[in-house]
Amino acid sequence: MFNWFLWSLNLQQYPLKKAQQTLHEINSVVEENYQNYIETKKKEILEYHFKHTSYYQDLCGDFPKDWSQVPVLTKALLQQPLEQRLSDEFKLKNVYINKTSGSSGHPFTFAKDKFAHALTWANIIDKFKEHGLDFGKSKQARFYGIPLDTIGYYKERLKDVLANRYRFPIFNLDENTL
Repeated sequence: MFNWFLWSLNLQQYPLKKAQQTLHEINSVVEENYQNYIETKKKEILEYHFKHTSYYQDLCGDFPKDWSQVPVLTKALLQQPLEQRLSDEFKLKNVYINKTSGSSGHPFTFAKDKFAHALTWANIIDKFKEHGLDFGKSKQARFYGIPLDTIGYYKERLKDVLANRYRFPIFNLDENTL
């Protein structure tokens, strides 16, 4: 069976092979070195955002001396236009954009660079393999939201067919639906 999902990621230029290699490197960090690895990554994240993301510079003021000085980001703090939260290396046209359902009354729009999005999928694929499943080929059942507008609804249903999955809409879990 052709894996339409992986094909679509490649078509959209998500660097899945690079992400799978990075995931392998992360998973290869030995336990004794893992805390040091995490601390190094946290420092890299802080340095990156203080250099490239004015939103975080404004939020934190001075460069935090350690991770405990970084303000906890709440949904309210992040309810700003996405363009104002992106790092200077990214524009709306070169990131993956999505949003939460808004079940709290306030949908949250977020962006990830293509590598981060590919890394998410690399991890999902890896977790499927751990359980003897072939992502994109093994049949999936998902309990997930689906757009209520006609175009959005059928777009998601088409993606479900191509990814060999069936979506149970979480907004209707009555006995007939299940």
